Amino acid sequence: MIKTKDIIDEEKFSIDEIIENELITTCYQPQVSMKKKQIIGIEALSRGINKESGREIGPHRLIAEAEKFGLMLELDRLLRKKALEGFCEIHRNNKNLFLSLNVDNSAIELGSGSNHLFNEVSRCGICPENIIIEILESKVENTHKLLKFINTYREMGFLIAIDDFGAGYSNWERMMLVKPDLIKTDMSIIRNIELDFFKQETARSLVNLSHKTGALIIAEGVETEDEAVKCMDLNFDIFQGYYFSRPRTSDNLTREFLNMKLEDTFSSLNQARSSKLVSKKEKLKTLNKILSEITETIKSCESYNFNDLLPGLLNRYDDIECIYILDNSGIQISQTIFDQTKVKSCKSRLFHPDPMYTDQSNKEYYFSLINETDWFVSDPYISLATGNMSITISKPYYDIYGEKKIICIDISENSLNSPSI
Repeated sequence: MIKTKDIIDEEKFSIDEIIENELITTCYQPQVSMKKKQIIGIEALSRGINKESGREIGPHRLIAEAEKFGLMLELDRLLRKKALEGFCEIHRNNKNLFLSLNVDNSAIELGSGSNHLFNEVSRCGICPENIIIEILESKVENTHKLLKFINTYREMGFLIAIDDFGAGYSNWERMMLVKPDLIKTDMSIIRNIELDFFKQETARSLVNLSHKTGALIIAEGVETEDEAVKCMDLNFDIFQGYYFSRPRTSDNLTREFLNMKLEDTFSSLNQARSSKLVSKKEKLKTLNKILSEITETIKSCESYNFNDLLPGLLNRYDDIECIYILDNSGIQISQTIFDQTKVKSCKSRLFHPDPMYTDQSNKEYYFSLINETDWFVSDPYISLATGNMSITISKPYYDIYGEKKIICIDISENSLNSPSI
């Protein structure tokens, strides 16, 4: 069965005709400041118009046709021209609003000395300080021309953003040469970020890098409340995506809409954020209770009986992946009892439990208990025992002879964030 979308995608069109007749329509997607709880900018998103059918032509097809016929620079300039013309009236009413413009690598490599963008901005009566130039640096092959373009337009007052950073062949070293004012994460990092530890750590690194180098960081492609909450936790500065607003035509970007405070949205996000924190605290209380129950069972047990007792305790609690005991000097005095079904078989040769008498004194779950802390919960990490993303929880106790020991359990990182434990 042929879908309507497939027919539209296969419609033929003339890229020459689109460029010559300026058959372009532009929408704008709001960018929201976390601190101000307000729209501070908009990104121009353009499509072509098929003269015969009147249907829209997606940007990827436009670009593919333009590249095929060597018209990418002409198309890129037209897209920016239409975006700026649509922004003129908005700018007159909102002098503090920013416009983000995508600049293709052809404009950088072929037209870096033409001042075309500056002339278009001036013609529209827009201040360069209100324009953010978004660059997909991974597609620019000539670093010298990239830096020349950036330095030229930065001196004119334009802001520079690195777009889709963290995906593909993003060049970290070159990014440090660019010293962008803003960094936009690739949408693939944000999608379902609340469920993916690796995406969270990638985003955390990008946020830290941005802030340490004086750049703001934009979470692009936020579509759900869970994604928004996680990005708030990770300290993103600016949000963009369907969760906040779909792209709008310039006619729908009224002064009231652009100036409204997003109190309700952020109140909802903060409530969801607080709810998750409360839920996590409750789960940690449950885990502490489990540790206390285990301690009561084992404190009267002789050390030589640990390996017989621990498997039964492991089976009693579904979410525990590993359980083991250390003495007061950090030496493991039991085997690492673990659930065989939860070990990643493909990594079993690389990841395996530590044997008895392993020195664990340099591990945080031991070291943090030296100062008589009641209990310790680690950050998520890749367990060398199972190959899974795990969290270690440790708790000191005294056996019947008054000797201090430490009970340790490993749980899945996902179980801590699951609806129930």
